[in-house]
Amino acid sequence: MTHKDFINYRYNPAYTIVADDRNELKKYYNLSIIYADKGKLYKLKRGYGEMSKLYYIYELYKKGIIKSKYIGLNHYRRYFNFTDDIPNLDDIFNHYDAILYTPITYIYGMKKQYCHCVICNHYDEIINIIKDIKKDYYDAAIKTIKLKTFFICNLFIMKKYDFFKFCEFIFDVLFEFDKRHHFNSDDDVLNYIKENYNNRKNYIYESRVQGFLAERLANIF
Repeated sequence: MTHKDFINYRYNPAYTIVADDRNELKKYYNLSIIYADKGKLYKLKRGYGEMSKLYYIYELYKKGIIKSKYIGLNHYRRYFNFTDDIPNLDDIFNHYDAILYTPITYIYGMKKQYCHCVICNHYDEIINIIKDIKKDYYDAAIKTIKLKTFFICNLFIMKKYDFFKFCEFIFDVLFEFDKRHHFNSDDDVLNYIKENYNNRKNYIYESRVQGFLAERLANIF
């Protein structure tokens, strides 16, 4: 996933570039490119970040346009380093449910780490939404509040079935979050933060709220 030109270190054809629109990529990458320049989350692409493009891919996958057995998410500056070849995924998934990246450790727990970085009460809102609409995940949500070792950055490789369940959970929760706040565009999110958290110094960074929440929801999943 990318929203701008980048240095393409890896030319492995296992990768497909997913970009916002055709005006952003001007270099020759020697890889296939999908432009997520429309769809449900295009007007919220700043707030959702890479997750806006992931939802676009999820929709293509559900329609059968994408048919790969496994699917993953990398970023233009964070990626699995398949320099020469990808590993034997069939062998890996015979023993593991997902390929993830190195976790971080924060001794005060995942919620406090979130609150240290961005707007704290959004975390509580997400927990309440899970309690309301995703009760099967509620116990896991409570357990992750004090989780000291956890994953951020939204990088993974999964089997198709697990990827579908992953997206269903995360986007159902985030869409309910948007609905409760009347978020229909990135400007809605930005104005909300300015009006309710006028002591925040970096409005643009703070407005990436859905993407930040998605990282924590991934740990709950």
